Amino acid sequence: MVAVTLLIAAAAVAGYVVFVRRQPLAPAPTRSAAPASASSASPPLGGKGDSITLPPLDASDTLVRTLVQGLTESPAVMAWLPTTGLIRNFTVVVSNIAEEPRRPSS
Repeated sequence: MVAVTLLIAAAAVAGYVVFVRRQPLAPAPTRSAAPASASSASPPLGGKGDSITLPPLDASDTLVRTLVQGLTESPAVMAWLPTTGLIRNFTVVVSNIAEEPRRPSS
């Protein structure tokens, strides 16, 4: 019983230190009125990508298959690739996941 009380007290102190006594973050730097020069801009993340010509959406399945096969050999992904309307199907799946109501975890 004493150990449980000490554990609860330690958790309360830790919570107080973390949430109440936390140091405020440094203020965000203000932007200067002068635009940044192109030479001082950092390069885009991931580097320079390959230039590709995008086909119309209805003719994009071949391109998507080629690009995805270069990224992964996952059996789940490979099973998905023979279907048609890959970009539309992917968009529907992502939209459904985003709109799914959150369920409490068991």
